[in-house]
Formats: sequence, C-alpha cells, structure tokens
Amino acid sequence: LEPPLALRHITLDSPRCSLSEKRYMASADSCGLELVTLLGNEKEARANVVWRGSVLFYSLGNVIIAEDLKTSKQVHLIQHTETVISLSQAADRLASCSGAHKLRPSQICVWNADTYQLLHTCSFHEHQIQSLEFSVDGAYLLSVGDYRENALVLWDMNNFAVHTVAKTEHYVHAIACDPQNATEFVTVGKCVQFWILDHKQELSVATGSLPVQFVRSIGEKAEFTAVTYTDTGMVYIGTNTGYVTLWDPRSTACILHWSAHPQEIDILWYQNSSLLSGGVSKNLKLWNIQNTEEDDTTVMLQDELEFDAAIVSCVMDEQMNLGIVGTTSGTLWYVNWEDKTSIRLVGGHPDQVNDVTFSCGDTFAVAIQDGSLRLWNYEPLEQAVQFQVVNAPCTCAVFRPGDDTRISAGYGDGTIRTFDLASVSMVCKMAPHRQAITILRYSQNGQVLVSGDSNGLASVINSETGLIMRMISDHKRSSAGVTSLDFSTLSPHWLLATADRRVSVWAADWETDDNRMISWLSFPAPSFTPSGEPLDKLNYDTLPPSLALFSPLEGDTILYSGYGLLQEIIFYNFKSRETVRKVDLAHWATALDVIPNSNLILVGSHDRLVTIIDYTSGTFQDYVAHAGEVGIASYWEKNNVVCSGSGAAVALWSVKV
Repeated sequence: LEPPLALRHITLDSPRCSLSEKRYMASADSCGLELVTLLGNEKEARANVVWRGSVLFYSLGNVIIAEDLKTSKQVHLIQHTETVISLSQAADRLASCSGAHKLRPSQICVWNADTYQLLHTCSFHEHQIQSLEFSVDGAYLLSVGDYRENALVLWDMNNFAVHTVAKTEHYVHAIACDPQNATEFVTVGKCVQFWILDHKQELSVATGSLPVQFVRSIGEKAEFTAVTYTDTGMVYIGTNTGYVTLWDPRSTACILHWSAHPQEIDILWYQNSSLLSGGVSKNLKLWNIQNTEEDDTTVMLQDELEFDAAIVSCVMDEQMNLGIVGTTSGTLWYVNWEDKTSIRLVGGHPDQVNDVTFSCGDTFAVAIQDGSLRLWNYEPLEQAVQFQVVNAPCTCAVFRPGDDTRISAGYGDGTIRTFDLASVSMVCKMAPHRQAITILRYSQNGQVLVSGDSNGLASVINSETGLIMRMISDHKRSSAGVTSLDFSTLSPHWLLATADRRVSVWAADWETDDNRMISWLSFPAPSFTPSGEPLDKLNYDTLPPSLALFSPLEGDTILYSGYGLLQEIIFYNFKSRETVRKVDLAHWATALDVIPNSNLILVGSHDRLVTIIDYTSGTFQDYVAHAGEVGIASYWEKNNVVCSGSGAAVALWSVKV
C-alpha cells in the first residue's frame, strides 16, 4: 500500500537502529548525569502540544517534556522507546503515543498530568497511531491506526482495557470528540464519519455527505485532514485542498464551505465564534464566524500570522487571545492575537544536527544539514544568531580557542566560512576541498585551522590569512572520510583518523611550519559487517565510525574505538608504540569524548544510549534520551555540561560526579 500524500498522515521512516535491551540504568541517587534540557520540538509529530496552566507539554524524540513556562525548567517523562507523535489531555490525565518499530507495536502511555507519574501503558496498533483523543469527561480514549490498519480503538480509562475496536473502510487522518457529549466523536480522512457509542455500549457510524456543488469546489479527490467541534455541536473540517467545511452531525451534511488556504489545512481550533486554521501554507488565520446555524452565516478573515514552516500543532486559551503553535521546523511559537505577534518559545532544528561546538564563554553552536549554523546562548537558553548557506549542508563547526566571537564552519560543497559574532558577518571564505568537509579543529593557540574531507584529505590553514599552509594526502582514499581530528592539550601533537580505521599522529611546530608524522596506526577488522553481511571495504557508512582522541589525563595516550572483532576502547601509547589496556563496550561507539574533571569517558552508541565509563575501572552507566543513533556526545568544560545529539534532537546533561 502506498501511504497517503497528506502531511497530516504520519508516515515516519523506520529507524535504522533499536533501543538496546541490554543497558544499565543507575538509581536516581547515584546517577553521574542528569538530563537538564532537550532542545526543540518533534518536527515529525502532529498535535503533540498540551497547555495546562503554567506547564507546557510537548515531545522530542521518545521523550515528553513538561516545561514550566514561568521558570523554563523541564521535567522529562521517559517511557516510550520510539518517537512520540501525539499527545492528548483530559482533567488530570495525559495520554501519549509512539510508533511501532520492527516487532514492537505502537505504544500508548497514560500519565498523571500533575505528578508526572506513569499510570499505564497499552498497545494494540501494529503500525503508526494517527490520532489520539480523550472524550470530554476523560472516561474514554480514542486511538486510530494508519493507512495499513484502518483500526479505531476505544479505550476504557477506568481499567485501561480495550472497550471497542472498529475497522474503517478508509484510512483516517484525525479525530475530534464532542465537547458536550462524551459518547460522540467524528473521524476524518478519505471521508467524514460521525460516531456514537449507544446505550448498549456499541459503536454506530454514519458517513457524511457532500452536496454536488461542494464537491466541484473542494475537488473530487480531496481528503479531510483537520477537524474541530464548536460549542454548539457543529463540526468544522479542513481539507488537503485548503477548504474549510462546516458540518451538522444531526443530518451528517455539509452546510457551508469556503477556500481558506492555498494548500492543505492541518489544524483547526474553535472558540467563542472564532476559528483558527493553519497548515502547509505556513500561515495561521483567525476567522470571525456568525450565525453558523442559519442561512445567513457570515465568515470574515479577522487576522493572519505567518510562520517558519508548516503548522501541525496548536493550542489556545479560552479567550482565543493567546496560544502555542508548533511547526515542522521543530519550533514552538507563542501567539498573541491582541498584539498580532508571534515569539519563538521553543527553538528547534529543522534537519539533522551534524555537529555541536562550544565557545570559551556561554555560547554553543549547532551545524545543521539544511545549511544553517545556529548560535545558542546557554543561560537563558535561546537562539541568538543564525547563519544560512543555501544548497550546501553545514557539516561541522568549531570555535577559535580563547575567542567566543570567532567561529568557523565546514560545508558539503568543500568550503569553510569563518564568522564574526560581534559584527554578525562572514569574515572569510575558503575552498580547500572538492569534497564535503567532515571535521574542523583549531590548534591550541588558534593560529592554525585543520580540516578533513569525505575522501580522507586534510588541509592545514593559517587562520589569520586563510591561506593553505599544507595539504595532507596520506589518508586520501575514496569514500574513507576523516572521522576524527584532535589536538593534544598536553603536548604539541595532533592526530587524524579516517573511516578505514587508520590513525596518524603528528608532531607540529606551527611557528616554524614543522609538521611531521611520528606514528601510523592501522586497526584490523573482520571480513563481515556487524549485521553479518560480507564487508564492503568501500562502503564505510555501514560500519561504526573510527574514533580517536588524545587522553587529557595521560599525555602520550590515544583512545581509539572503531569496527573490529570486539566492541572496545583501546588505550594506545604512541611513544612506546604499544596498547596499554582496553575497556570493553556493550555497544558500538558512534561518538567519543573524555570528561577529565570527573575521570570519565563519554560514549554515544548506535543503540540510542549515552554512556559514561569510569576511565580507570571501566564501570559504566547508560542513559536514554534519544529515539535514534547518538552521533554526538561532547563535553563542555566551561559549564560542566555534556551534550548529546541524535537526528534533529540535542540534549544537555549536567555532570553530577
């Protein structure tokens, strides 16, 4: 079956990895890390925002975030293993749902919205859940499966059991429950259906009908993608062709329609004779509607606001003046209709986060696949500056040591751009590579900038003039990109590592332009991949990356982790040319760093875990906060913070030991 084209229908790509079943979670009083902040809102979710008093509930990856709007403090509800795609709330209960993965069905969790206590988990749907809604009294919870299942499930919230299951003829995009009657609701998708739970506790359904003249206007292939009830029991329904329709559930007939948007409508919200509509066209419209149950209904566009991406979530207050809007860029906006303003409340990332780098001050930067370099202030946590490059992903970034106003970024077209944050301008552009730049690092004194590309070529650049001092081709090999580049803090050495498990160590005197290779390491690997397939030596994307860095605790020691016979970190002394010791890993490492003040090794894994390992003993603790491979795990010494990243999600952890 082909998935529906409507944006409202959730069709997540299947994750390449699963959350490890084998993990060690420390008790609350002995945790070495504490999750402080998750940065962003889930861009793949739909209707995943709940506003309850001073607390805003939303999701990112597999985590539900309860953020106090007065203090900006977050509480994290972690129970789901897959991406949370929708939230619903009634009275003191919050329901959340996540999608299926491999043999694991989709999951619904019910929480106490006051204490954040998990009340129950339940599963039924084999694939994605499209919509989740409580009845007005909270006695029932409705969930509907995707186009592969077409199943509607009514859950009894007294015992969390399945009350009724109904199969629909066509797929469903969204559900809305009658705010006046707990036993009535409507589903929309290929068609409009009105449902009633009768006195026999059985579901009956009536399919809505469109007048012929309405079909001509809306389009014969139009689908219904958004729905909301009025306070009088009428129903507004939006279409993927941009029309808003008004339905009478008593007659199951459409009595009014008008063209509201040029593209698909994904959210509708009704309150006090006002209707909000928004969707793919990025604009939120406020309509004033009078006499909905009479022939002389009047519809007038009262106001309009434009946002950064398609609108997929919306909640408003009772007066319809203030609200929260979520977009597919991973951003939540605070809306004030009286002032006609929208303010970024929760900043996110619209695409894959490729790198995170920290300044010597209180600023960090995020390199994103969409070509943007985003600068964030740590306290208060807010986006400060954004530099955008068109048609080239931003693949990596690095701050100049000792200077929190100068940052360099590498791009997929082989260019390097240096920006001055004080003047918010680009001060230099270089093109030392023909391939995508994979990594950038400054020397300790900031005089030299070294870059590596996707073919294993490295360039040494004078950071003041932008002139290339040297090109290093020792690692050059098609598709074996530079995966690690590090400068020792204890000696005048630096290293390169490439995807083909080769590491070179260099001794450098930048003042005299003396740069000599003093060690060359090549680590063996079996002839098969981790999944058991024959090893394709030219396709390194299927293998764990080769990661290497200098130990900040032992001057002549390198920590290396990569694909081999065993999952391990190797401690290698490049002076004595011997392996000093090894630390076993439970999972393949995809990111590696050291927390010197706490004597810890920081590891991100393919199995979605953030792990800290005792540098000496090898004992470890695992942490869960991501719904995909953890490709970023870095330590920010200035603020004693660990940063982890997966997909478009960034998490900040405080170090407690």
